[in-house]
Amino acid sequence: MTFEYIRDVIQNRWPKGEDILKPDRMWWDRYLFLLKEKKYSDKKKWEWLTQGMNENLLDILNYLRMTKSMQEYIIRERPDLIDKIESLDSDLHIKYRQELNMSKIEL
Repeated sequence: MTFEYIRDVIQNRWPKGEDILKPDRMWWDRYLFLLKEKKYSDKKKWEWLTQGMNENLLDILNYLRMTKSMQEYIIRERPDLIDKIESLDSDLHIKYRQELNMSKIEL
């Protein structure tokens, strides 16, 4: 597969294909780049979140950037994923200090 082919074929997020792409760092990075090119709205990101969270989605949202409210939603709904959130908002860092300590994140 070529990058140009993937760009033409993947028009939106492809959750069913993410487990296939993720093990290959080069293809995963290209996939993330393609998603970033689409400039998804926060509304669309919220739609993804409410349809179910997993580590692939967290990788995507970390790459595309997520809002403070998205981060807090993830922490409330899936506290096991707190250590997967990059650039955690400083207010949330303080608010969820205990959860962060339990996940062994450096504060």
